[in-house]
Amino acid sequence: MALALYAALAAAYFYWLDSVFERPGSYVGAGVVAFLALMGLGGLTNARTAWKTASLLAAAKQNRPLRDGKLVAVPGVIHASGKPLIAPFSGAECVLCEYDLASADRVSKSENQENTGSDFAGFLMTPCVIRSRHGDVRLLGFPLLEGFEEDHIFSYAAALRARDFLSVTPFEDRAGLKIASMFSVFGEVWSDDDGLVQKNLRLSKVDPKTLISPASKPDLERLSQWEAEHPEEVEDDEAEDERDLADATDDTTDDDELSDAEAETGLSVAIPKMTEKRVPPGADVCAIGLYQEKRRGLLPPRGSRHVNRLIRGSADEIQQQSRAAVRRNLIGGVVFLILLHAAVWGVMQLYLRSEEGQRRQEQSSAASNHVLHFGI
Repeated sequence: MALALYAALAAAYFYWLDSVFERPGSYVGAGVVAFLALMGLGGLTNARTAWKTASLLAAAKQNRPLRDGKLVAVPGVIHASGKPLIAPFSGAECVLCEYDLASADRVSKSENQENTGSDFAGFLMTPCVIRSRHGDVRLLGFPLLEGFEEDHIFSYAAALRARDFLSVTPFEDRAGLKIASMFSVFGEVWSDDDGLVQKNLRLSKVDPKTLISPASKPDLERLSQWEAEHPEEVEDDEAEDERDLADATDDTTDDDELSDAEAETGLSVAIPKMTEKRVPPGADVCAIGLYQEKRRGLLPPRGSRHVNRLIRGSADEIQQQSRAAVRRNLIGGVVFLILLHAAVWGVMQLYLRSEEGQRRQEQSSAASNHVLHFGI
């Protein structure tokens, strides 16, 4: 839909700009202006989404009954139906988890330390319910997570857990050209109908067995034991690594810097970049999705554009944030589009008043008179 809208905008702007500018300038200008206009329309779309969220929450607070096949908001507290998940790197309990892992080699070669890409990624979900005013409502299909922070994990204990996880977990190969099939993966995850999701993906040719060398396992065990005995130093190291990652630039990364554990034990093991986005049991959330009465839960049909959303926070907090987002995105989108078109119109007027613009107008007028003369 976005591509179709972009194509329509580009065609419309080309028709407008081509009446003033020469080709291929009108082609390039139409493409750039259409992209900027799409960004402005994105702000209006975000405003509409926020308004819809606030409206659904207002209906939920009025305790309106859930209607089969309708988009509803279910605020409440999320709990696992059975045992909670154990996150693969942090070892923390959760009901949903998105994770990704990039090898130390990939990270060291990346110019942008924050966006290094991933070698492995996955979506994990255990059957869970949201305890709300309407009773327990099942969350079926992996949702889009909003308001849940991505946790960067740097410890050796986490690397040891990652090594064990990679060694026993079967991964779907989505490396190379197969990554184009990721759209189908998202479709499967979003529309999973039993609430149990185990989607583990390999996104590169890296062998999971070589990602963390087997020879380093004894060293990892010794380093993780040191971390268990020195929790304060581990917190300091992780906080420093978080700051380094946030401020990383090509000139500030230092591969020779040692952690406290490495300095004291004399050991050094390259650990991968590990991130998790987790939903803990007992968190205040609001789920938005299509309600299915027979399943007593939220589940989008395959191919539906209404994918489940899971927003962190209480109903009052999310409603307040949504109303603020409506105003912010609506005003921002409208102002941006006005300024964009004013700038384009201004550039067109300057060009028409220039020597080249007047020359083109004269040529166009002469060509029109020539056609009219022969037509008569």
